[in-house]
Amino acid sequence: MASDGWKKKAANKGEPLVNAVALKPDGGAIFLDVFRPGSQIKDGAWIADVHEEMFKKLIPTDGDDPLAYADQVGLVLGVVMDNAAANSSGMNLLSEKHPEWVVVGCQAHALNLLFKDLVYECGEGSAGTASIMQVVQTISLVYGDCFVFRDHLAQVQKEKNLRVKGIRSHVPTRWAILYLTALDVLACKESLRALVESIDRWAAVEAASKNAESLHVMRNYEFWLKLDSVMLLLHPISDAIHQLESDRPLLSQVLPMWYALMDHAREWTLDPCVDESLKAEVWECFKRRYHRHYQDIWAAAFLLDPINFVVCGDDVPRPDFLALTKSQLVDAMHVVCRLAHKAASLDAINLVKKELNELEIGDLSEDAWGRPCKAFLERQRGDAAISRDMDRIVVPSVGKRRN
Repeated sequence: MASDGWKKKAANKGEPLVNAVALKPDGGAIFLDVFRPGSQIKDGAWIADVHEEMFKKLIPTDGDDPLAYADQVGLVLGVVMDNAAANSSGMNLLSEKHPEWVVVGCQAHALNLLFKDLVYECGEGSAGTASIMQVVQTISLVYGDCFVFRDHLAQVQKEKNLRVKGIRSHVPTRWAILYLTALDVLACKESLRALVESIDRWAAVEAASKNAESLHVMRNYEFWLKLDSVMLLLHPISDAIHQLESDRPLLSQVLPMWYALMDHAREWTLDPCVDESLKAEVWECFKRRYHRHYQDIWAAAFLLDPINFVVCGDDVPRPDFLALTKSQLVDAMHVVCRLAHKAASLDAINLVKKELNELEIGDLSEDAWGRPCKAFLERQRGDAAISRDMDRIVVPSVGKRRN
């Protein structure tokens, strides 16, 4: 099941609504209903009750009433919803009532929150990349509001024998839209620089739009270099968001996706070609979002999906235990016990910890955000002993999709 709240201005003066859909195991979605909260406070208890109503519509009985509640909740795999505080509370209530369900926060939404952290200015804690993307947002605003700007830009493109290309509007409700807007800005780079360097034309633009005063920065070559660097950082995030919102089941690929994004962010912050002013708070944004949205089901799904298995020296595919930390392995065992309808008591968890400690893998050397260090994994496995079908693993940094 999946749900999402929204508002439509034409719908009863902005009445809040909640869409309910069923996600099919092999991909795709089935629309169920729209719920109207009215004056009801959308707290955790209300959200849990709404999803109970959703299940009644999804699981009909054999009787004449297809909407009658059936005692077949085992047919429901779980729930996906956004990561708001009220939703988190509702997910906790649903997990307690239905321990056999997988209740998980939407990772497309989580990555969109990471994207916002990187592109929007929010005071002293803003990421260094936000100032550059703020210029992109202003360019989009002026292009959409000022006819003089659009007209002169089109004239410059024609004079330079370039294809007349527009710049997408910044629509806050569309995820990672500012990345697509920045692609348009880069595609118009030559004509934008020519326009801002034309004294007469730019004077006309400034007279027609007050916001154009802040766009003198487009004259500086340094701005375009910084924008290229920021786009290099944002590209895998945008790619991952679009893959995850495609209504395909990708739960087992969430952990590898975050691994790839964290590795990409670390390499970007250590790149000497990236301006130091852009790196402020970037790594902290990635770490904060990873720890904020991590769920134990990620580790279990990663281990159980054969797509992530590794082939060792005996040619037998096995779960990739060494790709996880000790705490993640304990999380995975806890989830497996819960979903298998076995009591995951404290004694059982302690037993798992004891067995993990007895494995001949030594102490897992973890990096700053909890992932086993690459050097340790290479030392334990040996490159020649393991093969992976990398083309079937979602690695956003190189834009690969799951087969």
